[in-house]
This record gives sequence, C-alpha cells and structure tokens, in this order.
Amino acid sequence: MVSVLFASALWGQETASVAIDSKTILGPVNPMVFGNNVSGNGAGRWDPATHSVQKDYLAACKDIGIKLERYPSGTDADTYVWTDFVGPKETRPKCLFGLDEWMTWCKALGAEPLFTVNSHSTPQQAADLMDYLNGPADDAHPWAQKRAAWGHVDPYHVKYFELGNETYFERKRFPTGAAYADWAEPVDHAMRSRSPGIQIGLVGKFNWGSDSTEWNESVFSRKTIGDFAVQHSYPNGCEPENYANEDVGMGALMIAAEQYAAMYRRINNRIQELSGRDFPLAVTEYNGYFLAGEEKFKNYEYYLRSWGNAFFCGDLVREMLLPSNHVLMANYFITDLQVGRRFQRLPAYFVYRLWSQHTGSTLVSSTVEASPRVKFGRQIDIIRPTETSAISTLASRRENGTICLMLFNREMRSDISATIRVEGRAVVGAKYWQVTSPTLANNNRDNANMETVSGDAVVPTSGSITVNLPKFSMTAIELDVR
Repeated sequence: MVSVLFASALWGQETASVAIDSKTILGPVNPMVFGNNVSGNGAGRWDPATHSVQKDYLAACKDIGIKLERYPSGTDADTYVWTDFVGPKETRPKCLFGLDEWMTWCKALGAEPLFTVNSHSTPQQAADLMDYLNGPADDAHPWAQKRAAWGHVDPYHVKYFELGNETYFERKRFPTGAAYADWAEPVDHAMRSRSPGIQIGLVGKFNWGSDSTEWNESVFSRKTIGDFAVQHSYPNGCEPENYANEDVGMGALMIAAEQYAAMYRRINNRIQELSGRDFPLAVTEYNGYFLAGEEKFKNYEYYLRSWGNAFFCGDLVREMLLPSNHVLMANYFITDLQVGRRFQRLPAYFVYRLWSQHTGSTLVSSTVEASPRVKFGRQIDIIRPTETSAISTLASRRENGTICLMLFNREMRSDISATIRVEGRAVVGAKYWQVTSPTLANNNRDNANMETVSGDAVVPTSGSITVNLPKFSMTAIELDVR
C-alpha cells in the first residue's frame, strides 16, 4: 500500500489526502487514449516540397505522445472521397496528403491509424477501400494492385474504422437512427467481407435529448454490425462574459471530466443492453466548445486554446484511462490546438507532454481519502450542480517499480500542500513536474514555457515528501520506494 497524504501546511493552506495501493492492479495503460485528429490536408504533418514527413512537426507530436491518428477528421470526413487521395502526386495537386502519406506518417510516429469512412460511401466503394488499405496485391484485389504499382507493395493492415462523422447532423440523409443503420449495415458487411478482423465504430447520439432514444435503439440493436460506439465530448454553452470574469465562467470545466465519465458509464450500460455484447466507447473527438456572446462562434478558437480548456482535456484523459469507463480509444481535437501552425507550444501541448513522459505501463489503485471540496452550479450543458473533491488523481507503475502519480488541483482559489508517504515502505527519492497558468483564460500567445517545475528533486524526510500544488494545476510525481 502506497499512500499520499496532503498534510497541514503553513499559512492555513488547504490540505487533502490520497492513497495509492500499488499492489491493486487496475489494468494496463491504454495507449489509444492518447489519440489525435488529422485534417484532410495533414495540417503541417507533410512537407509537399519534399513529399515527406515534416520532421519538426513529427518531433513535436512524438513529444506529446500521440499513439492514435484519426483521419480524415471532423467535417472533412463528410466530403472525403478516398479515390481522390491516392495515385501519383502529379494527378492530385490539391490532395498531396492522402492515404499513403497518412500511412507513412503513422508509421513514422508509431501511431495506430483510425479511418473515418465517408457517410456517402456505397458498399462497393467501402470494399474497394479495404482492398487498397489491407488487401494483397493480386488479381482478386485490383485496388491493391494499384497501390503496389504506385510504390506501396505491402498491405497497411488498418484495423479501426468509423462509419461517418456525426451523421445525426445529416438530417436529410439520416433523419433517424434507423436510416443511418440501414446505410451502415451493408457497408459494414462489405468491409468485413474484404478484410476480416477489422473493427468498426458506429455513431451514437448521446446527450442530445429525447430524440437520442430512437437513434441509439435503432443502431445498437442491430446484432451483426459494429464493434464500438462513437461519442464526441464537447462541454458547451459556457458564456464567460456573463460571469464576474473569464475564470469564473470557465470554472465548471474543473469538474467536467468526472461528469463526462459518469455519462460514459451510462452509455456503456445502455449499449450493452441493446446489443447484448461487449461494446466499448470510442471518444473520437473531444475538447471544449465555448459559445461566447450573441455571435455563436465569437472567440471560439480563443477559448479552445486556453489553459482552462487544456486542463479539462488533461483531466478527461485521466478518466478515459480508467478501465471502469470502458473507453477503447480517444482523439483530442485537433493537433493545431496543441502544436500551433508555426510550432507554437499551446497550453494543451504541455498537458499532453506531461502525460506522455510521466505515465507508467500499469494502472494501480488510487483513492482520494480527504480533500477540500469544490462546488459549481449549472454553467455548461453537461455540468449539473455538484460538489466534489478538489483533487483528482491517477497512479501508474513502471516496469522498474517507479510509481507515477498524476494530480489535478481543481481548486480555483488556493494552493494545496501535499505530503507524500508510503505505508509500510519508504519514499527514498522523488521528482516532480508541474504545469500551471496565472489564469484559466490564458492561451500562451507569447509561447512561454508553462512547465513551471521540471524534475525538481524532493528530499525525503522520515520516508515522506512534501509538494505544493498550485491552484488549477497539473502535477506529475515520480516516486522511488523500498
């Protein structure tokens, strides 16, 4: 048993306690939670002049630990005709980042590919796509022969596919879930006939009111299609100018992650009831989605780039890593909001770099035993009035025995002093890293280093250490114990 005690501090600082049981294994760390989205043009990943991977961008994406790449993403998927994105580059001057370039990028990055199938695809077009990506280059697979002729002999063996993007918004084509399922079923069967062993995601309609019922029942009661359910997580409706200041307006994001996690568990339970089988969740897009002022998307990107938004995403990763929330994969939307178009390090960059560099391979149990409480009213559509712990945690263990502890201080007003001890064992060494910001609305326009502590050693005293957690901060601690 390893426990973390946030003991009394000077000057009346807030205190809390957390326990980590390093012998209770929750499961392996799922790398596919650290996914991202790729726009149709590659968004900086590809150098058209040299027709090769953009090395600076690749280094940045490796730095933040991207392990899954969804392509095409967002509304790009609605108009993406894959046959326009293959063949000699001279024949597609406006589509220089296509399927083969995407696969080259994924291989260089070491990331699993997830392809979004255009919702206007016919079963034959979807089957041809399987031949191109996964088929052997023989007479039975003419599109695979074309792939080989264009310089890519070996199949790519893409495993994960998503049928459409937010298809519930295509109201003329899919006015009901039954209409979507009627399209998805023959497409699913055609794809599997050409590439057995693939996994296919079906679009669910969650948290959209009573009309979600028909959609989900029609889609997930089909017994022969789909392997995972697709959900997009965007807490929205926050209007910061309606509150005392931006930080107060964005404050509900401090607890958005755990409320989304509760929704994931409800979704999983319902889908398994409908399908009669294991049906994990794929959160293939997530981020904040602020509506500010009378103009619907005023300051939209400003808030997407903010520290408060990055903090929410980092805390949501913590929830999505927990096996109890049954998340198969997750994709942050979108890399431009982590690594700017000119390689600016935006707030989310530092959040994901901390996750990438200070997470072990095995999840172990951690419990908040005592903590200050934070309380928020209904400020965002998914956020219900609630009171909860100011501290959220996730613990993991490396193969060498090092314990990695990630902590989020969701308190908006004050720091919390952390004293860390090990029950039955002693902390013999520790280092910690912190990312924080003076305000939640900060979007790091000056490209500052938001990692304010970088591997500082903490000297143990009687087998324990003490660390200060600034308000709305993210802290990674690595513990050596014996």
